[in-house]
Amino acid sequence: MKFDPFTAAAMALIMPIGYLVIKRVRSFLKQHANKIMDALLWFAARAFNRNLSRKASLRQYCRNGLARSATKYMFIPGKTQVVLETDSTFVSLKLKTSGHAETFNGGPGAFATNTRVQVIGDPGSGKSSLVKKMFRRYCHLGGLGLGNSGEWRLPILIDLKNFVPPKKITALESLGKWALQEVKKQVTSVHGYDMDQLFESHVTGKGVAVLLDGLDEVSGEDYPKVAKVLRALSGLLDNMSSQNAMLITMRTQFHQQVSADLEEIFPVAYYVQPFSPADIYDFLNRWPHFEQARRSEEIVRISSDLTDRPTLREMCTNPLVLSMYVSNDQSNNEKAVVETRTAFYSQVVEELLVARRGRQLGLQARSLLLEQRETLLGRLAFENMQDTAQAANSLSWRSAVAAIVNLMPGITEQEAENRLRELAKETGIISEERRGETFRFIHLTFCEFFAAKESAEGREDGWRELIASHTELSRSEHRQTRTRLVEVVPFAVAMLSRARRNQALMDVASLGDPQVLGRCFLETQAYAHESWDGYFAAESASLTHTSPANWTEEWLLRLHLFNVILKDRESWAVVYGYPRTAALETLFESLVGSDRDRLTRIFSSYASVDAAAAFRLARELGVDLITEQPRLIMQNLSDPAFMGLLIGQFNSSPKLVEKLALICAEAGLSQAGIALELALNDAPRALEAAIAGVPKKGRWFVGSRNFLFTQAKYGLRPSLYTYCLTLVYSMGEARDNERYYNRVGQIRRVPAPGGLFPTALCYLLAVIVVAAFVAFSYTLDNFRNDLGWVGYPLSGVLVFVTPITVICLRWPTTRCEVYNSILNVEAPASRQRTKLWRISRGHFLAPVLLPRAVAAQKALGGERGHS
Repeated sequence: MKFDPFTAAAMALIMPIGYLVIKRVRSFLKQHANKIMDALLWFAARAFNRNLSRKASLRQYCRNGLARSATKYMFIPGKTQVVLETDSTFVSLKLKTSGHAETFNGGPGAFATNTRVQVIGDPGSGKSSLVKKMFRRYCHLGGLGLGNSGEWRLPILIDLKNFVPPKKITALESLGKWALQEVKKQVTSVHGYDMDQLFESHVTGKGVAVLLDGLDEVSGEDYPKVAKVLRALSGLLDNMSSQNAMLITMRTQFHQQVSADLEEIFPVAYYVQPFSPADIYDFLNRWPHFEQARRSEEIVRISSDLTDRPTLREMCTNPLVLSMYVSNDQSNNEKAVVETRTAFYSQVVEELLVARRGRQLGLQARSLLLEQRETLLGRLAFENMQDTAQAANSLSWRSAVAAIVNLMPGITEQEAENRLRELAKETGIISEERRGETFRFIHLTFCEFFAAKESAEGREDGWRELIASHTELSRSEHRQTRTRLVEVVPFAVAMLSRARRNQALMDVASLGDPQVLGRCFLETQAYAHESWDGYFAAESASLTHTSPANWTEEWLLRLHLFNVILKDRESWAVVYGYPRTAALETLFESLVGSDRDRLTRIFSSYASVDAAAAFRLARELGVDLITEQPRLIMQNLSDPAFMGLLIGQFNSSPKLVEKLALICAEAGLSQAGIALELALNDAPRALEAAIAGVPKKGRWFVGSRNFLFTQAKYGLRPSLYTYCLTLVYSMGEARDNERYYNRVGQIRRVPAPGGLFPTALCYLLAVIVVAAFVAFSYTLDNFRNDLGWVGYPLSGVLVFVTPITVICLRWPTTRCEVYNSILNVEAPASRQRTKLWRISRGHFLAPVLLPRAVAAQKALGGERGHS
């Protein structure tokens, strides 16, 4: 057979290029050809293959489920209703059960160990959102054709308030058949081919995931029958397949009443945990309705507002309350209207007491119902907060029953008990602690709010009673007793009428408690009141004259409160046309000039409690933690809210850009989580300006036009992280302290990726190799007879042409992975693959062509725990 050099050249060119083309075409078809394939399956399979038709029907069912607005969106109440997309806004919830806690992101893993699960949480804690997310996650998997996964089940979402059997059906067996038929109807009601068979094949094989939402929304009259239905349905599904799963959600208060009925059916109970500060920041980061141009600033501002008001932030650990807070904040276009904590709590209470449940159950006469419930809860809370014999927010059950009988003459005690439990179930704002003995509000702040409302609006002499009680309790030798009404008094002052508020502020001022008076100013914004000047002078003197030896954490919290009040007063002065003062700056200069080192150490301990608050307060006091305590900054960068505040400093403090870049670079090189978070953030304008003059060879990022790093994922894209590294790389070692920045010193010995030769040269080299191969083959073929036996060993050289070509094409990816590993955003792929894979990807050449980069990779990887 005669060797054809042109055919050989064509094959050498076509093979590597064809591989890349096929890979790109495959990716394109996977993304854009689903609908075409479904249509082909739909028409072709009806005639030729029922199994394929069922797959098309499965996709049709899943896509129908994804298109349903009831699952696609979450509706947030407020001044104007806000709509959020479930998929993009859902924040992973923390679920806790006996023995362990886990983070749940909506995936099918909830049934990994148990197929009967309860999800229990307070009103607005995210139970319904979790069920929606779970249903949609299953549908996404089915719509992508991943339904054969071992964890995948056919998802069926049912609203339990509509899952009530007809009265004529009473037998357990008949209830089970009715329930199964209703579950099946959720599938067969979707238009598709042989949907009956789709349901049957899953319920008897791979399994269905029946997601039952809102058991607490079932009326008391219907609940006994619904409980029987659930028991019967569970038994039927067990008999049909061991893979069938059920998940049910309810409020904590309702679960306490019916737990005995459900233990046998649903043995595993998960309790939804409140949002952490990191979860709150994550939620803000996902909020879609911020103006894009001011998105970062808005996130930092709201996060800072919540940091300044710890009580409000604690309340916003509930996702519904947080959503309402952000929604109201964004809809408040009138800058003269400043929301107070009291006003916001009033909205939340109304929402929980009547509005939200009224929409769910179609309740009428909401105003009368709200007044009745506020009266009952106000009386009980007022008595509880005044009576030191009762633990705060642990209210007497018998007193509550007596109060209901007093409010509603003619009903028996048993009926009153039933009404109280119904109130707990419907509103979720109270829950029974010890059955028939005590109950509590879902948070102490609600108890304080209702007590204040009763004092201000429910009793003729309520304010005098409250002030007298606070005066008496403040003389107690026990700290918890002295501060029992500290939050109740400001709430009450804010709810009093304007005619009574001035005198009320004078009453508070006469108590001689500056912290209570300060909170009253914060709630009422009555900074024009005659007592303001005296309060400001007294609190300023007290804080500045305190000996540095007494700068405890308690003193720092007091300073934080005063800082918030002064800033609020300045905002108020701008809005209402009053002259601004330099009170804030004067106070800070006096404090910082006293003992800077002592104050810095205090902030270090404060950061362990609330890093974001410590950073903000230090900045406003003139304490430069960025320069003086960079290690403290690095240790707390894993807190998303803290990182957001630090990123905001790039634009607000241009002089600190280099220091901030050093801190971010060192923290990213130390912790993978921080590196990834920094790599996902765009660079601030001030940082872009700082690196504008850095030559290409000194840059640690590659622009999108350069084809070299298309597979670099997060590592080498233009980002906050790579811009910081670029600036640090250009600064030189004399500009920083190696005591803090030893990892930064490692990368200064590595050639920056921006200076490496581009991919085009790799491809050109591949073309040169192929051209040389063609020329060599042609020459060898023409002179084979003259060369004799020497020609045969030379022919063996041709075997290496294709591997060399592939290596030339793959070498850019190899460099990407090496640099991603250096930057701590991706583990070295070479230690996770076979030797053959390493050769085909070019990893075996990395130590030869990038010796300093590989050395840095090993050194940094060892320090970070990577081999």
